[in-house]
Amino acid sequence: MFDVNNENGYVLCKKYCIPEEILALILSHVPAKKLVFDCRRICKYWCNVIDSLVWRIKLKRMKIPPNKVVELPWYNCFWIVIKTPLDRNLVKNNCGQEGLKYWKILSSGGDGWAIEKPPVGCEDFPKSEEVYLNKCSILNHKSCFATSYYSCTKMQIIDLKKEGACSELLDKLKPQITINDWCCGRFDCNSIYELKVKLVNDKFETVADFEVRKNLGLADGSQWQRISHTFIDYGSGVKFIEFYHGGMDSQFWKGHYGSKMTGALVTLSFK
Repeated sequence: MFDVNNENGYVLCKKYCIPEEILALILSHVPAKKLVFDCRRICKYWCNVIDSLVWRIKLKRMKIPPNKVVELPWYNCFWIVIKTPLDRNLVKNNCGQEGLKYWKILSSGGDGWAIEKPPVGCEDFPKSEEVYLNKCSILNHKSCFATSYYSCTKMQIIDLKKEGACSELLDKLKPQITINDWCCGRFDCNSIYELKVKLVNDKFETVADFEVRKNLGLADGSQWQRISHTFIDYGSGVKFIEFYHGGMDSQFWKGHYGSKMTGALVTLSFK
C-alpha cells in the first residue's frame, strides 16, 4: 500500500491520516467538475479514491443501485452526474408553454395547431392525479395543444446522449423508461387522439415501441386521461426516443374542436 507517514493524499495538515472511506465521503460533496479538473490532479491516491469510491457515492444519491455503478468507467459517471438524465422530464415544452418550440410539426391540418390557456371545452384536470400533474408541470402552465378538423401531428426526438444517458448507462444498467401523456376531447365534438413512442438505435431502427389510439366521444371524452407506459428490459443500442402524438376532430368542424394533449413526459429511473 503506502506509507501513511509520507506527505501523500491521505495525510492532512502533515499530521492526520484519514481512511479513504472518510476522504471519499468528504470529496463526494465537491462539485463534479472540480473533482475532475482539480481534485483528481492532486495526487494518484486522490485520483484512485475519486474513481473507485466518490462516483459511486454520488450516483447512489441519484438512486442508481450501487451494484450497477461498478460497471461504469469514471468518465461515464462524471457525465451522468453533470447532465442528471435520471428522474427529470426529457421532453421540452411539454404543455405548449413556449408555443410549438422544440416540436417538429408533421401535419397541421384544418385550422392548424392551437395553444389553449386554459384548455377550452373540457373538464378540469382530476385532483386525484395531482402527483402526476405536478410531475408533468401541468398545474404550473395550465395550457395544452389543441387540434383541428384535419390531422394535426407533431414529434420530438430526444437525443439520450445529449441528455446524459450514455450507451453504458442504457445498455448495462437498463434504467426503466417511462412515458406519459394527457389527452381529452370536448363536450360537444367527437375526436381522435394517437400516441406513438419508439426507442430507436443510431440508424433510427426500432428497438422497442408503444402506441395507442383513442376515440374520444361525447360521453366521457371531455375528461382528461393519462396515458402511461414503461419500457423495461428493452434491447441494446437505444440512442434516441421518438415521441409522436396528434389527433383531429371527427366531425370536421371549423376551428379547434379536435383532441387536446398536454404534459408529455419521458423519464429514466431506477425503481
